[in-house]
Parts: sequence; C-alpha cells; structure tokens
Amino acid sequence: MKKITESSVEIYVPENHEKPQRSEVFYNPRMTLNRDISVASAKAYFGNKKIEVCDPFCATGIRAVRYAKELNAEVFASDISHRAVKLTEKNAKLNKVKINVFRENANKFLFSNFFDLIDLDPFGTPAPFFEAAVHSVKNRGMLGITATDATALCGVKPKVCLRNYGAVSLRTEYCHEIAIRILLGAVARAATKFEKAIKPLLVLNDQHYFRLQIKVEHGAEKANKCLENIGFVYHCPKCGARKVERGFIAKSEKCSCGAHFKIAGPLWIGKLFDKKFCKKVLGEDRGNKKLEKLLNLMIEEANAPALYYNVHKTFKGASIPKIEHIIKKLKEKGFKATRTHFNPLGIKTNAPINKIREIK
Repeated sequence: MKKITESSVEIYVPENHEKPQRSEVFYNPRMTLNRDISVASAKAYFGNKKIEVCDPFCATGIRAVRYAKELNAEVFASDISHRAVKLTEKNAKLNKVKINVFRENANKFLFSNFFDLIDLDPFGTPAPFFEAAVHSVKNRGMLGITATDATALCGVKPKVCLRNYGAVSLRTEYCHEIAIRILLGAVARAATKFEKAIKPLLVLNDQHYFRLQIKVEHGAEKANKCLENIGFVYHCPKCGARKVERGFIAKSEKCSCGAHFKIAGPLWIGKLFDKKFCKKVLGEDRGNKKLEKLLNLMIEEANAPALYYNVHKTFKGASIPKIEHIIKKLKEKGFKATRTHFNPLGIKTNAPINKIREIK
C-alpha cells in the first residue's frame, strides 16, 4: 500500500492500483477531474443542506471519502469486493470521517434505499444500474453518472451500444456529443418507467470517459414532458450535414445532396447544460484551472444548438479560418455560434454546413 493525496483527502491505494485487471481495488488518478466536478456540482446543488449520498462502487473509497469530507453529508458506500470494503473503511478512518460501508451488489443495495445523491461510477458501462439508480433518487435529488465505454457509445461497436443502451451509435466527428445524448436518452427512458423526469445540469466529455450531473424530479406529467426530449440525429455521410428531430420512430430520409442520412438514436435532443447551475459550480472552483476553463466553455455553449462541427473536417481540402473568425462571421450573418467543451476544434451553430464553408 502507498498513500496518495487528492484534493482535501489522503488515501491508501494498492501498488498496482491503476491496473484493474491486476488489482481488485482500482484507483485511477486520471479521473481526479471527474471527482472534482462531481463534488463541486453537489456543493452547488445542495449547498450546506444535510444530505444522504450513495457511492455503490466505492473501490478505494476516494469518492465516498471526498463526499464525506467536503459536503454536509451522511455517506453510504458499497462494493461487491471484500478488499474494497476494508480499504474504504481504512481510508475513512485515515481521514477521520464516518462512512457507512457495506459489501453488497450495487443494484440490490440501491433498490433497498433512497438517497439525495447517487453517484454511479462503475468500471465500464453504467447501463445495468440506471433503473435502480433512478428508482432510488429522492424527489429533486441528483444523479451523477460516469461511463467509460466510449467504443460502444461513439460508434466503434454499435451492436454493443444497442445492447446496452437500446440506441444506435454513430461514428462521426461529433460522436462524443452523440454518446452523451445516448446516455441521457437511456437514463430518461429508465426514469419515466418510475414516473420520474430528468434534467441535465451539466455534462462532461474528458479523455476516455463521459460524466453526467442530472436533476431528478417525480411526477407522471413531468415524466411525460421529459419524453418530448427524445429523438434522433440524422447525419449525411457525403456532405456532412446534420439535423435533430423529435420522435420515437426514425424516418428514412435523404439529404438535400441526395445521399441517405445515417441515423443515431433514440437519444436526448434537449439541452445539456443549465447555465445558471454551471455558474454556481464555477463559484465552487478553488483554483482548478482546467475545471475553470471547462466550466466557462459549458456556460458559453449552454444555449447553443445541438451538435458541433469540427472545423478541420468541415474545411477539409481548403484553407481553414481561425475558430474565432468563423464564429464572428456566423454571428454577423445572424446565426448562433459558440465554442464547445467537447472539442477544441469544434463550434456549435445553427448555420447549415454550406454557410460555414463559405467563410474565408
């Protein structure tokens, strides 16, 4: 064992903690930003209110310990691994915080309790735990979800995505946004089964993973309204045009260039960010420059149209204008245009692709 420091806590981790195939208790230092934004989001959402938090995949206990130390929270942590349970107890003692630790299957543990905040951070797909999580979130509670199965969600393994999320993924230059929207669509459909609705507060695409921070509200009418945010993405493989349409049944359509659209979904076509909430999270930042930069980009794109254009792909074979210049020219023509946190080469705009390509 060795001791490491993250944010306000110290924890013991196994020597081979970064290799899940060799270590029964996994700790990934590259997910620190994920945990930073999770804790900052909880602070922004709940303030100093006393809450009950559940981490059903505690592993080393780093996330549970941070919630216990950085929030006004009673924390419940669980893991199927005996070593993970023991290590979480050890790390709670090291940080002088109380955590209720259980050795239990995640779904069984979630279905047996109710919490203000549930944080799903499994190794791989979180899909098998959506129903248990949305069932057990209290009214106006928060659900945090991490997904690391990017190959399925980004169109490399579309059959796996269909199996796990009931949606078709698509390999495009904006596949990371499609991935986030597939995740949200699957969570929304799971929630409505329990007469609950979701509202995305913020989403994060970083490195190899996706992160969601979601508000959950109870009520059949709200659940019905939530389903209005389900639809499909239509992408033209020939000219790069794309559009989103609401509905539960995809249509076979042709692009104006004559090619057949490729279709992704069903997925979430509504907003991804709550601008006011993102500003509150930014206020919780404590000198984390990367997090600050990401949050400012989220605030900028909060009211932007869905889907983004990669300027290198859009201007392939031609001179590529600077992103700032493209955004300025599009706004001068009356279109919306912003940067996006999804890709440093990306812009979000309601301008059709031919109008973007006209810019010199």
